[in-house]
Amino acid sequence: MFLQVDEALGVFREMVARGCDRNTVTYAALIAACERAGRPQAARELFAEMQREGVKPNVSTYNAVIGACAQSESVMPDNVTQPLHAARCSAVTDIKAWRASPA
Repeated sequence: MFLQVDEALGVFREMVARGCDRNTVTYAALIAACERAGRPQAARELFAEMQREGVKPNVSTYNAVIGACAQSESVMPDNVTQPLHAARCSAVTDIKAWRASPA
């Protein structure tokens, strides 16, 4: 599994070097692969890079980063917890608005 993740990271870096666009799906897949391969630090580093590049994470991305933090028994950094809190607050607001709407 480690060799496959290393190969995937190499392909990703080659994409970067060639100027290819990286998107949520690209980052989420790679972060999840790192998490599943027991490479939590690599997953966290990719997540930080994703945010620096302005790519918005999705649910799959957050699941993988949370799993990586759990593997390394580290506290989730603010760049993970703040968006999760904001998403939770947004979801609660959406549910309340849906319940209040006429049937």
